[in-house]
Amino acid sequence: MMHTIAAGDFNAVQRRLTLYLIALWGRSFSLAGDAEHLPSIQNAVIRLPICWTAAAGMPVLQRYRAAAAHAAAHQIYGSTPFVANGLKVRQRALIALMEDARVESMAMQTFPGLRRLWSGFHQGEAADGNGFDSLLARLGRAIIDSGYRDTNPWVQKGVDLYFESVHQCRDPQAAYKIGMQLANDIGQLRIPMNESVPPCIAAYHDDHQHLWVREHLVHAAAEIAQAPASAASRSAHLIEQSAGKLLPFAAEQPWADAPAGWSIHSVEADAALEFNAHAINAVPAQYRYPEWDYRIGLSRPDWVTVHERMAQNMPAGLAERLLVRHAHLLAALERIVGALRQQGRARLRRQFEGDDVDLDAAIGAAVELRHRHVGEPRVYLRQQIHSRQDVTVLLLLDLSTSANDRIADSHRTILELTCDASLLLAVVLERLGERFAVHGFSSNGRHEVNYLHFKNFEEPCDAIALDRVAGMRAGLSTRLGAALRHAGDVLSEQPGERRLLLVLTDGQPSDIDVYDARYLIEDARNAVVELRSSGIQTFCMNLDTRGNDYAARIFGPTHYEVLEQVERLPEKLPRLVLALTRRH
Repeated sequence: MMHTIAAGDFNAVQRRLTLYLIALWGRSFSLAGDAEHLPSIQNAVIRLPICWTAAAGMPVLQRYRAAAAHAAAHQIYGSTPFVANGLKVRQRALIALMEDARVESMAMQTFPGLRRLWSGFHQGEAADGNGFDSLLARLGRAIIDSGYRDTNPWVQKGVDLYFESVHQCRDPQAAYKIGMQLANDIGQLRIPMNESVPPCIAAYHDDHQHLWVREHLVHAAAEIAQAPASAASRSAHLIEQSAGKLLPFAAEQPWADAPAGWSIHSVEADAALEFNAHAINAVPAQYRYPEWDYRIGLSRPDWVTVHERMAQNMPAGLAERLLVRHAHLLAALERIVGALRQQGRARLRRQFEGDDVDLDAAIGAAVELRHRHVGEPRVYLRQQIHSRQDVTVLLLLDLSTSANDRIADSHRTILELTCDASLLLAVVLERLGERFAVHGFSSNGRHEVNYLHFKNFEEPCDAIALDRVAGMRAGLSTRLGAALRHAGDVLSEQPGERRLLLVLTDGQPSDIDVYDARYLIEDARNAVVELRSSGIQTFCMNLDTRGNDYAARIFGPTHYEVLEQVERLPEKLPRLVLALTRRH
Protein backbone atom coordinates (compact mmCIF):
# COMPACT_ATOMS: atom_id res chain seq x y z
CA MET A 1 0.00 0.00 0.00
CA MET A 2 1.46 3.32 -1.09
CA HIS A 3 1.29 6.19 1.40
CA THR A 4 3.10 8.91 -0.57
CA ILE A 5 3.42 9.95 -4.20
CA ALA A 6 6.57 11.88 -5.06
CA ALA A 7 6.93 14.26 -7.98
CA GLY A 8 8.78 11.69 -10.06
CA ASP A 9 5.98 9.11 -9.66
CA PHE A 10 3.14 11.37 -10.76
CA ASN A 11 3.41 10.55 -14.47
CA ALA A 12 2.57 6.92 -13.82
CA VAL A 13 -0.34 7.93 -11.61
CA GLN A 14 -1.58 10.34 -14.26
CA ARG A 15 -1.75 7.57 -16.88
CA ARG A 16 -3.66 5.27 -14.53
CA LEU A 17 -6.15 8.04 -13.63
CA THR A 18 -6.73 8.90 -17.31
CA LEU A 19 -7.65 5.29 -18.04
CA TYR A 20 -9.77 5.15 -14.87
CA LEU A 21 -11.92 8.11 -15.96
CA ILE A 22 -12.26 6.75 -19.51
CA ALA A 23 -13.48 3.46 -18.04
CA LEU A 24 -16.11 5.29 -16.03
CA TRP A 25 -17.48 7.83 -18.47
CA GLY A 26 -16.24 6.62 -21.82
CA ARG A 27 -14.50 9.89 -22.58
CA SER A 28 -11.08 11.36 -21.97
CA PHE A 29 -10.33 14.16 -19.51
CA SER A 30 -7.32 16.48 -19.48
CA LEU A 31 -5.21 15.81 -16.36
CA ALA A 32 -2.11 17.69 -15.30
CA GLY A 33 0.19 17.88 -12.30
CA ASP A 34 0.38 20.93 -10.06
CA ALA A 35 2.61 22.07 -7.23
CA GLU A 36 -0.41 23.19 -5.18
CA HIS A 37 -1.60 21.01 -2.30
CA LEU A 38 -5.25 20.96 -3.44
CA PRO A 39 -6.75 19.73 -6.72
CA SER A 40 -8.29 22.34 -9.01
CA ILE A 41 -10.15 22.63 -12.29
CA GLN A 42 -8.78 25.28 -14.62
CA ASN A 43 -9.98 25.75 -18.20
CA ALA A 44 -11.41 22.20 -18.29
CA VAL A 45 -8.09 20.76 -17.06
CA ILE A 46 -8.12 18.67 -13.89
CA ARG A 47 -4.97 19.65 -11.99
CA LEU A 48 -3.81 17.30 -9.24
CA PRO A 49 -0.95 17.69 -6.73
CA ILE A 50 2.23 16.06 -7.94
CA CYS A 51 3.22 15.30 -4.33
CA TRP A 52 0.45 13.84 -2.18
CA THR A 53 0.08 11.62 0.85
CA ALA A 54 -2.46 9.17 2.19
CA ALA A 55 -5.37 10.68 4.12
CA ALA A 56 -8.24 9.56 6.37
CA GLY A 57 -6.70 6.10 6.58
CA MET A 58 -7.04 5.65 2.80
CA PRO A 59 -4.11 4.88 0.43
CA VAL A 60 -2.80 7.75 -1.63
CA LEU A 61 -3.93 6.13 -4.91
CA GLN A 62 -7.47 5.99 -3.57
CA ARG A 63 -7.21 9.67 -2.77
CA TYR A 64 -6.14 10.41 -6.35
CA ARG A 65 -9.01 8.32 -7.76
CA ALA A 66 -11.52 10.07 -5.49
CA ALA A 67 -10.22 13.52 -6.49
CA ALA A 68 -10.18 12.71 -10.21
CA ALA A 69 -13.69 11.23 -10.16
CA HIS A 70 -14.99 14.17 -8.14
CA ALA A 71 -13.48 16.72 -10.57
CA ALA A 72 -14.86 14.78 -13.53
CA ALA A 73 -18.34 14.81 -11.96
CA HIS A 74 -18.13 18.60 -11.75
CA GLN A 75 -17.25 18.79 -15.44
CA ILE A 76 -20.08 16.46 -16.49
CA TYR A 77 -22.91 17.52 -14.18
CA GLY A 78 -21.92 21.10 -13.43
CA SER A 79 -22.82 24.16 -15.48
CA THR A 80 -21.90 27.84 -15.62
CA PRO A 81 -20.10 29.16 -12.51
CA PHE A 82 -21.95 30.97 -9.76
CA VAL A 83 -21.47 34.73 -9.47
CA ALA A 84 -19.33 35.31 -6.38
CA ASN A 85 -20.08 39.02 -6.34
CA GLY A 86 -21.31 40.10 -2.89
CA LEU A 87 -21.17 36.66 -1.27
CA LYS A 88 -19.56 36.17 2.12
CA VAL A 89 -16.95 33.46 2.58
CA ARG A 90 -19.27 31.29 4.66
CA GLN A 91 -21.97 31.53 1.98
CA ARG A 92 -19.53 30.38 -0.68
CA ALA A 93 -18.39 27.50 1.53
CA LEU A 94 -21.96 26.21 2.03
CA ILE A 95 -22.88 26.62 -1.64
CA ALA A 96 -19.73 24.70 -2.61
CA LEU A 97 -20.59 21.92 -0.14
CA MET A 98 -24.08 21.54 -1.63
CA GLU A 99 -22.79 21.64 -5.21
CA ASP A 100 -20.15 19.00 -4.37
CA ALA A 101 -22.88 16.78 -2.92
CA ARG A 102 -25.18 17.41 -5.90
CA VAL A 103 -22.70 16.40 -8.62
CA GLU A 104 -21.62 13.39 -6.58
CA SER A 105 -25.23 12.24 -6.19
CA MET A 106 -25.64 12.46 -9.96
CA ALA A 107 -22.47 10.43 -10.48
CA MET A 108 -23.44 7.82 -7.86
CA GLN A 109 -26.78 7.35 -9.58
CA THR A 110 -24.86 5.92 -12.53
CA PHE A 111 -21.93 4.41 -10.58
CA PRO A 112 -23.10 3.38 -7.07
CA GLY A 113 -19.61 2.13 -6.21
CA LEU A 114 -18.34 5.72 -6.09
CA ARG A 115 -20.16 6.14 -2.76
CA ARG A 116 -17.76 3.68 -1.13
CA LEU A 117 -14.78 5.50 -2.70
CA TRP A 118 -15.84 8.98 -1.57
CA SER A 119 -17.49 8.25 1.78
CA GLY A 120 -14.29 6.76 3.22
CA PHE A 121 -12.74 10.24 3.22
CA HIS A 122 -15.57 11.87 5.16
CA GLN A 123 -14.49 11.73 8.80
CA GLY A 124 -16.63 14.40 10.49
CA GLU A 125 -18.27 13.40 13.77
CA ALA A 126 -19.89 14.96 16.83
CA ALA A 127 -16.70 14.61 18.87
CA ASP A 128 -15.07 17.22 16.61
CA GLY A 129 -17.15 19.93 18.24
CA ASN A 130 -19.43 22.67 16.93
CA GLY A 131 -16.92 24.92 15.18
CA PHE A 132 -17.64 26.11 11.64
CA ASP A 133 -15.28 23.66 9.91
CA SER A 134 -16.44 20.78 12.13
CA LEU A 135 -20.13 21.37 11.41
CA LEU A 136 -19.47 21.46 7.66
CA ALA A 137 -17.48 18.22 7.86
CA ARG A 138 -20.28 16.59 9.87
CA LEU A 139 -22.88 17.74 7.34
CA GLY A 140 -20.80 16.45 4.43
CA ARG A 141 -20.50 13.05 6.06
CA ALA A 142 -24.18 12.88 7.03
CA ILE A 143 -25.15 13.51 3.39
CA ILE A 144 -22.99 10.80 1.81
CA ASP A 145 -22.76 8.21 4.61
CA SER A 146 -26.18 6.65 5.16
CA GLY A 147 -24.91 4.86 8.27
CA TYR A 148 -23.97 8.10 10.07
CA ARG A 149 -26.54 9.99 12.14
CA ASP A 150 -25.74 13.42 13.55
CA THR A 151 -27.84 14.92 16.37
CA ASN A 152 -26.89 18.56 15.77
CA PRO A 153 -30.07 20.45 14.71
CA TRP A 154 -28.27 22.48 12.06
CA VAL A 155 -26.72 19.35 10.53
CA GLN A 156 -30.07 17.56 10.61
CA LYS A 157 -31.73 20.50 8.87
CA GLY A 158 -28.98 20.53 6.24
CA VAL A 159 -29.47 16.82 5.50
CA ASP A 160 -33.24 17.27 5.22
CA LEU A 161 -32.92 20.24 2.87
CA TYR A 162 -30.36 18.40 0.76
CA PHE A 163 -32.59 15.35 0.20
CA GLU A 164 -35.63 17.55 -0.39
CA SER A 165 -34.12 19.87 -2.99
CA VAL A 166 -30.56 19.01 -4.05
CA HIS A 167 -30.20 15.21 -4.22
CA GLN A 168 -29.96 14.09 -7.87
CA CYS A 169 -31.14 17.52 -9.03
CA ARG A 170 -29.83 18.65 -12.40
CA ASP A 171 -30.17 22.37 -11.62
CA PRO A 172 -27.13 23.84 -9.79
CA GLN A 173 -29.33 26.69 -8.54
CA ALA A 174 -30.84 24.22 -6.09
CA ALA A 175 -27.41 23.88 -4.46
CA TYR A 176 -27.06 27.66 -4.47
CA LYS A 177 -30.43 28.21 -2.81
CA ILE A 178 -29.96 25.62 -0.05
CA GLY A 179 -26.35 26.70 0.54
CA MET A 180 -27.48 30.29 1.08
CA GLN A 181 -30.21 29.16 3.47
CA LEU A 182 -27.80 27.08 5.56
CA ALA A 183 -25.24 29.91 5.57
CA ASN A 184 -27.88 32.25 6.93
CA ASP A 185 -28.79 29.74 9.66
CA ILE A 186 -25.19 29.19 10.72
CA GLY A 187 -24.66 32.96 10.68
CA GLN A 188 -27.53 33.35 13.13
CA LEU A 189 -25.74 30.91 15.44
CA ARG A 190 -22.82 33.42 15.54
CA ILE A 191 -20.25 30.69 14.88
CA PRO A 192 -16.94 32.31 13.82
CA MET A 193 -15.10 31.20 10.70
CA ASN A 194 -11.43 31.44 9.85
CA GLU A 195 -11.88 33.13 6.48
CA SER A 196 -8.19 32.93 5.61
CA VAL A 197 -8.31 29.10 5.47
CA PRO A 198 -11.24 27.67 3.45
CA PRO A 199 -12.77 24.58 5.12
CA CYS A 200 -11.83 21.20 3.68
CA ILE A 201 -14.79 18.83 4.01
CA ALA A 202 -13.01 15.78 2.58
CA ALA A 203 -9.37 15.15 1.70
CA TYR A 204 -10.08 14.66 -2.03
CA HIS A 205 -12.03 17.91 -2.61
CA ASP A 206 -10.71 20.59 -4.93
CA ASP A 207 -10.23 24.30 -4.19
CA HIS A 208 -13.67 25.21 -5.64
CA GLN A 209 -12.28 28.13 -7.64
CA HIS A 210 -14.00 26.82 -10.78
CA LEU A 211 -17.39 27.30 -9.11
CA TRP A 212 -17.09 31.09 -9.11
CA VAL A 213 -17.07 33.55 -11.96
CA ARG A 214 -14.17 36.01 -11.96
CA GLU A 215 -15.50 39.44 -12.91
CA HIS A 216 -13.40 42.37 -14.09
CA LEU A 217 -13.13 45.75 -12.48
CA VAL A 218 -15.80 48.09 -13.79
CA HIS A 219 -14.72 51.68 -14.34
CA ALA A 220 -18.15 53.24 -14.02
CA ALA A 221 -17.60 56.41 -12.02
CA ALA A 222 -18.88 58.62 -14.85
CA GLU A 223 -21.97 56.46 -15.33
CA ILE A 224 -22.74 56.54 -11.62
CA ALA A 225 -22.47 60.33 -11.56
CA GLN A 226 -25.03 60.50 -14.38
CA ALA A 227 -27.37 57.91 -12.88
CA PRO A 228 -30.66 59.05 -11.33
CA ALA A 229 -30.63 59.57 -7.57
CA SER A 230 -33.20 56.78 -7.16
CA ALA A 231 -31.05 54.20 -8.91
CA ALA A 232 -29.57 51.55 -6.67
CA SER A 233 -25.98 50.38 -6.90
CA ARG A 234 -24.24 47.09 -6.88
CA SER A 235 -20.62 46.15 -6.42
CA ALA A 236 -18.40 44.79 -9.15
CA HIS A 237 -15.76 42.25 -8.33
CA LEU A 238 -12.26 41.84 -9.66
CA ILE A 239 -10.13 38.93 -8.59
CA GLU A 240 -6.44 39.02 -9.50
CA GLN A 241 -3.51 36.86 -8.58
CA SER A 242 -0.86 38.57 -6.47
CA ALA A 243 1.84 36.44 -4.91
CA GLY A 244 -0.56 33.51 -4.91
CA LYS A 245 -3.31 35.41 -3.09
CA LEU A 246 -6.73 36.26 -4.46
CA LEU A 247 -7.42 39.98 -4.14
CA PRO A 248 -10.97 41.28 -4.59
CA PHE A 249 -11.62 44.95 -5.30
CA ALA A 250 -14.84 46.97 -5.31
CA ALA A 251 -16.31 49.37 -7.83
CA GLU A 252 -19.80 50.67 -8.46
CA GLN A 253 -22.08 50.65 -11.46
CA PRO A 254 -25.79 51.40 -11.98
CA TRP A 255 -28.14 48.50 -11.47
CA ALA A 256 -31.62 49.53 -12.50
CA ASP A 257 -33.23 46.25 -11.45
CA ALA A 258 -31.99 46.36 -7.84
CA PRO A 259 -34.60 46.63 -5.07
CA ALA A 260 -35.22 50.16 -3.86
CA GLY A 261 -33.46 51.11 -0.67
CA TRP A 262 -30.23 49.14 -1.22
CA SER A 263 -26.82 50.79 -1.09
CA ILE A 264 -23.11 49.98 -1.12
CA HIS A 265 -20.42 51.09 1.30
CA SER A 266 -16.68 51.38 0.77
CA VAL A 267 -14.63 48.37 1.75
CA GLU A 268 -11.00 47.33 2.03
CA ALA A 269 -9.07 45.38 -0.59
CA ASP A 270 -9.69 41.99 1.02
CA ALA A 271 -13.21 42.67 2.26
CA ALA A 272 -16.27 40.58 1.54
CA LEU A 273 -18.70 42.70 -0.47
CA GLU A 274 -22.36 42.74 0.47
CA PHE A 275 -25.49 44.81 0.13
CA ASN A 276 -26.90 46.67 3.13
CA ALA A 277 -30.62 47.36 3.29
CA HIS A 278 -31.77 50.45 5.15
CA ALA A 279 -34.79 52.65 5.52
CA ILE A 280 -34.54 55.76 3.37
CA ASN A 281 -35.22 58.05 6.34
CA ALA A 282 -32.83 56.29 8.72
CA VAL A 283 -29.47 56.13 6.94
CA PRO A 284 -26.80 55.51 9.59
CA ALA A 285 -23.71 57.67 9.76
CA GLN A 286 -20.55 55.67 9.02
CA TYR A 287 -17.15 55.98 10.66
CA ARG A 288 -13.94 54.11 9.91
CA TYR A 289 -11.56 52.99 12.67
CA PRO A 290 -8.27 51.09 12.85
CA GLU A 291 -7.94 47.69 14.47
CA TRP A 292 -4.92 46.35 16.31
CA ASP A 293 -3.50 43.04 15.06
CA TYR A 294 -1.28 41.63 17.80
CA ARG A 295 0.03 38.94 15.43
CA ILE A 296 1.90 41.48 13.32
CA GLY A 297 2.23 44.15 16.00
CA LEU A 298 0.57 46.79 13.81
CA SER A 299 -2.69 48.69 13.63
CA ARG A 300 -4.66 48.09 10.43
CA PRO A 301 -5.87 51.55 9.30
CA ASP A 302 -9.56 52.10 8.46
CA TRP A 303 -10.23 48.42 9.07
CA VAL A 304 -13.63 48.58 10.81
CA THR A 305 -16.82 50.42 9.84
CA VAL A 306 -19.10 51.70 12.60
CA HIS A 307 -22.71 52.43 11.64
CA GLU A 308 -24.13 55.00 14.05
CA ARG A 309 -27.82 55.79 14.38
CA MET A 310 -30.48 56.77 16.90
CA ALA A 311 -32.45 53.95 18.48
CA GLN A 312 -36.11 53.72 17.57
CA ASN A 313 -38.69 55.47 19.71
CA MET A 314 -40.72 53.01 21.77
CA PRO A 315 -44.33 52.96 23.02
CA ALA A 316 -44.99 55.61 25.66
CA GLY A 317 -45.00 54.42 29.26
CA LEU A 318 -42.68 51.47 28.76
CA ALA A 319 -39.98 52.87 31.06
CA GLU A 320 -42.47 53.93 33.69
CA ARG A 321 -43.82 50.39 34.03
CA LEU A 322 -40.31 49.02 34.50
CA LEU A 323 -39.40 51.66 37.10
CA VAL A 324 -42.51 50.85 39.14
CA ARG A 325 -41.15 47.33 39.52
CA HIS A 326 -38.07 48.77 41.26
CA ALA A 327 -39.81 51.42 43.37
CA HIS A 328 -38.11 50.31 46.62
CA LEU A 329 -34.65 50.26 45.04
CA LEU A 330 -35.25 53.63 43.41
CA ALA A 331 -36.25 55.09 46.80
CA ALA A 332 -33.01 53.80 48.36
CA LEU A 333 -30.98 55.32 45.53
CA GLU A 334 -32.83 58.61 46.00
CA ARG A 335 -31.64 58.71 49.61
CA ILE A 336 -28.05 58.23 48.41
CA VAL A 337 -28.53 61.04 45.89
CA GLY A 338 -29.87 63.31 48.63
CA ALA A 339 -26.89 62.57 50.86
CA LEU A 340 -24.48 63.30 48.02
CA ARG A 341 -26.17 66.61 47.37
CA GLN A 342 -25.79 67.57 51.02
CA GLN A 343 -22.10 66.67 50.95
CA GLY A 344 -21.62 69.46 48.46
CA ARG A 345 -23.29 72.12 50.63
CA ALA A 346 -22.12 74.20 53.63
CA ARG A 347 -23.92 76.76 55.87
CA LEU A 348 -21.90 79.94 56.32
CA ARG A 349 -22.77 81.82 59.52
CA ARG A 350 -22.49 85.55 60.39
CA GLN A 351 -22.81 86.79 56.81
CA PHE A 352 -23.70 90.34 55.72
CA GLU A 353 -26.42 88.87 53.51
CA GLY A 354 -27.91 85.46 53.01
CA ASP A 355 -30.92 83.20 52.68
CA ASP A 356 -31.89 83.07 56.39
CA VAL A 357 -31.22 84.69 59.76
CA ASP A 358 -28.36 83.39 61.90
CA LEU A 359 -30.26 83.19 65.20
CA ASP A 360 -27.20 83.21 67.47
CA ALA A 361 -25.72 86.23 65.69
CA ALA A 362 -29.06 88.05 65.77
CA ILE A 363 -29.45 87.51 69.54
CA GLY A 364 -25.90 88.75 70.12
CA ALA A 365 -26.59 91.84 68.04
CA ALA A 366 -29.77 92.54 70.02
CA VAL A 367 -27.89 92.28 73.34
CA GLU A 368 -25.27 94.74 72.09
CA LEU A 369 -27.97 97.20 71.09
CA ARG A 370 -29.62 96.95 74.57
CA HIS A 371 -26.29 97.93 76.08
CA ARG A 372 -26.15 100.86 73.68
CA HIS A 373 -23.27 99.34 71.75
CA VAL A 374 -22.97 99.14 67.98
CA GLY A 375 -24.60 95.87 66.92
CA GLU A 376 -22.89 93.27 64.74
CA PRO A 377 -24.33 93.61 61.19
CA ARG A 378 -23.40 90.08 60.10
CA VAL A 379 -26.57 88.26 61.21
CA TYR A 380 -27.39 86.11 58.15
CA LEU A 381 -26.92 82.49 57.04
CA ARG A 382 -25.87 81.67 53.50
CA GLN A 383 -25.79 78.26 51.76
CA GLN A 384 -22.60 77.63 49.81
CA ILE A 385 -22.22 74.80 47.30
CA HIS A 386 -18.72 73.38 47.27
CA SER A 387 -17.16 73.11 43.86
CA ARG A 388 -16.62 69.55 42.68
CA GLN A 389 -15.22 67.92 39.63
CA ASP A 390 -17.55 67.97 36.62
CA VAL A 391 -17.99 64.34 35.47
CA THR A 392 -19.32 63.25 32.06
CA VAL A 393 -20.49 59.64 31.92
CA LEU A 394 -21.10 57.39 28.90
CA LEU A 395 -22.68 53.99 29.57
CA LEU A 396 -21.78 51.59 26.73
CA LEU A 397 -23.93 48.44 26.59
CA ASP A 398 -22.93 45.15 24.95
CA LEU A 399 -26.09 44.20 23.03
CA SER A 400 -24.83 40.98 21.43
CA THR A 401 -27.08 37.94 21.13
CA SER A 402 -25.82 36.41 24.40
CA ALA A 403 -27.72 39.13 26.26
CA ASN A 404 -30.89 37.22 25.36
CA ASP A 405 -29.76 34.27 27.49
CA ARG A 406 -31.80 33.51 30.57
CA ILE A 407 -30.13 33.70 33.95
CA ALA A 408 -29.76 30.41 35.81
CA ASP A 409 -32.63 29.75 38.23
CA SER A 410 -34.51 32.77 36.89
CA HIS A 411 -37.13 33.56 34.27
CA ARG A 412 -35.41 36.82 33.36
CA THR A 413 -32.77 37.48 30.69
CA ILE A 414 -29.54 39.47 30.90
CA LEU A 415 -31.07 42.01 28.52
CA GLU A 416 -34.03 42.61 30.82
CA LEU A 417 -31.74 43.26 33.77
CA THR A 418 -29.60 45.54 31.59
CA CYS A 419 -32.69 47.59 30.70
CA ASP A 420 -33.68 47.91 34.36
CA ALA A 421 -30.16 48.86 35.51
CA SER A 422 -29.74 51.41 32.70
CA LEU A 423 -33.06 53.05 33.54
CA LEU A 424 -32.23 53.34 37.24
CA LEU A 425 -28.80 54.75 36.44
CA ALA A 426 -30.29 57.31 34.04
CA VAL A 427 -32.76 58.53 36.68
CA VAL A 428 -30.04 58.78 39.35
CA LEU A 429 -27.57 60.67 37.13
CA GLU A 430 -30.29 63.02 35.93
CA ARG A 431 -31.24 63.93 39.52
CA LEU A 432 -27.60 64.46 40.39
CA GLY A 433 -27.28 66.85 37.47
CA GLU A 434 -24.53 64.87 35.72
CA ARG A 435 -24.02 64.93 31.95
CA PHE A 436 -24.49 61.39 30.66
CA ALA A 437 -25.42 59.26 27.66
CA VAL A 438 -26.57 55.66 27.15
CA HIS A 439 -25.31 53.92 24.02
CA GLY A 440 -25.19 50.29 22.87
CA PHE A 441 -23.41 48.22 20.24
CA SER A 442 -23.34 44.90 18.40
CA SER A 443 -21.49 43.68 15.32
CA ASN A 444 -21.82 41.49 12.25
CA GLY A 445 -18.25 41.39 10.99
CA ARG A 446 -15.80 44.24 10.67
CA HIS A 447 -17.89 46.11 8.09
CA GLU A 448 -21.00 46.26 10.27
CA VAL A 449 -20.45 47.44 13.83
CA ASN A 450 -23.84 48.81 14.85
CA TYR A 451 -23.72 51.68 17.36
CA LEU A 452 -27.04 52.87 18.82
CA HIS A 453 -27.84 56.05 20.76
CA PHE A 454 -30.58 55.54 23.35
CA LYS A 455 -29.99 58.77 25.27
CA ASN A 456 -27.54 61.43 24.14
CA PHE A 457 -25.64 64.01 26.17
CA GLU A 458 -27.45 67.00 24.72
CA GLU A 459 -31.02 65.70 25.07
CA PRO A 460 -33.10 65.75 28.26
CA CYS A 461 -33.64 62.60 30.26
CA ASP A 462 -37.36 62.64 29.52
CA ALA A 463 -39.94 59.91 28.99
CA ILE A 464 -39.05 59.56 25.29
CA ALA A 465 -35.36 58.87 26.02
CA LEU A 466 -36.17 56.51 28.90
CA ASP A 467 -38.63 54.56 26.75
CA ARG A 468 -35.88 54.06 24.14
CA VAL A 469 -33.63 52.66 26.88
CA ALA A 470 -36.40 50.38 28.12
CA GLY A 471 -37.03 49.03 24.62
CA MET A 472 -33.48 48.02 23.68
CA ARG A 473 -32.97 44.76 21.77
CA ALA A 474 -29.99 42.41 21.46
CA GLY A 475 -28.46 40.35 18.64
CA LEU A 476 -25.30 39.64 16.59
CA SER A 477 -21.74 39.74 18.01
CA THR A 478 -19.31 41.76 20.17
CA ARG A 479 -16.56 43.72 18.38
CA LEU A 480 -15.64 45.69 21.49
CA GLY A 481 -12.55 47.57 20.27
CA ALA A 482 -14.36 49.46 17.50
CA ALA A 483 -17.21 50.40 19.86
CA LEU A 484 -14.72 51.66 22.46
CA ARG A 485 -12.94 53.84 19.91
CA HIS A 486 -16.18 55.36 18.67
CA ALA A 487 -17.48 55.93 22.21
CA GLY A 488 -14.16 57.58 23.05
CA ASP A 489 -14.53 59.96 20.10
CA VAL A 490 -18.05 60.87 21.26
CA LEU A 491 -16.85 61.45 24.85
CA SER A 492 -13.87 63.54 23.80
CA GLU A 493 -16.22 66.15 22.32
CA GLN A 494 -18.02 66.65 25.65
CA PRO A 495 -17.09 69.29 28.25
CA GLY A 496 -16.04 68.32 31.76
CA GLU A 497 -12.99 67.82 33.92
CA ARG A 498 -13.44 64.04 33.99
CA ARG A 499 -14.82 61.69 31.36
CA LEU A 500 -15.92 58.20 32.38
CA LEU A 501 -16.65 55.41 29.88
CA LEU A 502 -18.42 52.52 31.63
CA VAL A 503 -18.78 49.27 29.69
CA LEU A 504 -21.44 46.70 30.63
CA THR A 505 -20.82 43.32 28.99
CA ASP A 506 -21.60 39.66 29.52
CA GLY A 507 -18.82 37.97 27.55
CA GLN A 508 -15.48 38.31 25.83
CA PRO A 509 -15.18 40.06 22.45
CA SER A 510 -16.02 37.89 19.43
CA ASP A 511 -17.26 38.24 15.87
CA ILE A 512 -18.22 36.02 12.95
CA ASP A 513 -15.16 36.89 10.83
CA VAL A 514 -12.59 36.34 13.58
CA TYR A 515 -11.19 32.88 14.28
CA ASP A 516 -8.44 33.74 16.77
CA ALA A 517 -10.06 34.17 20.22
CA ARG A 518 -7.21 36.40 21.39
CA TYR A 519 -7.39 38.81 18.44
CA LEU A 520 -10.33 40.97 19.56
CA ILE A 521 -9.23 40.87 23.20
CA GLU A 522 -5.89 42.42 22.26
CA ASP A 523 -7.59 44.96 20.00
CA ALA A 524 -9.94 46.02 22.83
CA ARG A 525 -6.98 46.29 25.21
CA ASN A 526 -5.20 48.53 22.70
CA ALA A 527 -8.34 50.70 22.44
CA VAL A 528 -8.47 51.09 26.24
CA VAL A 529 -4.81 52.15 26.30
CA GLU A 530 -5.54 54.77 23.63
CA LEU A 531 -8.55 56.09 25.58
CA ARG A 532 -6.62 56.45 28.83
CA SER A 533 -3.79 58.24 27.07
CA SER A 534 -6.37 60.79 25.90
CA GLY A 535 -7.68 61.30 29.44
CA ILE A 536 -10.79 59.10 29.30
CA GLN A 537 -11.29 56.82 32.30
CA THR A 538 -12.62 53.35 31.46
CA PHE A 539 -14.27 50.79 33.70
CA CYS A 540 -16.03 47.50 32.96
CA MET A 541 -18.82 45.74 34.79
CA ASN A 542 -18.65 42.15 33.58
CA LEU A 543 -21.59 39.77 33.97
CA ASP A 544 -19.51 36.75 32.90
CA THR A 545 -18.49 34.97 36.11
CA ARG A 546 -15.61 33.36 34.18
CA GLY A 547 -14.43 36.65 32.73
CA ASN A 548 -11.70 37.69 35.17
CA ASP A 549 -8.80 36.83 32.86
CA TYR A 550 -9.88 38.65 29.71
CA ALA A 551 -11.48 41.57 31.61
CA ALA A 552 -8.23 42.16 33.51
CA ARG A 553 -6.29 41.90 30.24
CA ILE A 554 -8.49 44.48 28.51
CA PHE A 555 -9.24 47.01 31.25
CA GLY A 556 -6.49 46.41 33.81
CA PRO A 557 -6.65 44.63 37.18
CA THR A 558 -8.28 47.56 39.05
CA HIS A 559 -10.62 48.82 36.35
CA TYR A 560 -13.22 46.08 36.16
CA GLU A 561 -15.65 44.24 38.39
CA VAL A 562 -17.16 40.80 37.81
CA LEU A 563 -20.69 40.62 39.16
CA GLU A 564 -21.14 37.18 40.70
CA GLN A 565 -24.89 37.57 41.21
CA VAL A 566 -26.19 38.88 37.89
CA GLU A 567 -29.72 39.36 39.24
CA ARG A 568 -28.35 42.18 41.44
CA LEU A 569 -27.33 44.26 38.41
CA PRO A 570 -30.12 46.89 38.78
CA GLU A 571 -28.89 47.57 42.31
CA LYS A 572 -25.14 47.36 41.70
CA LEU A 573 -24.75 49.39 38.50
CA PRO A 574 -26.06 52.75 39.84
CA ARG A 575 -24.07 52.32 43.07
CA LEU A 576 -20.92 51.58 41.09
CA VAL A 577 -21.31 54.67 38.93
CA LEU A 578 -22.02 56.85 41.96
CA ALA A 579 -18.81 55.58 43.55
CA LEU A 580 -16.80 56.17 40.36
CA THR A 581 -18.12 59.68 39.81
CA ARG A 582 -17.24 60.68 43.39
CA ARG A 583 -13.57 59.68 42.96
CA HIS A 584 -11.11 62.59 42.86
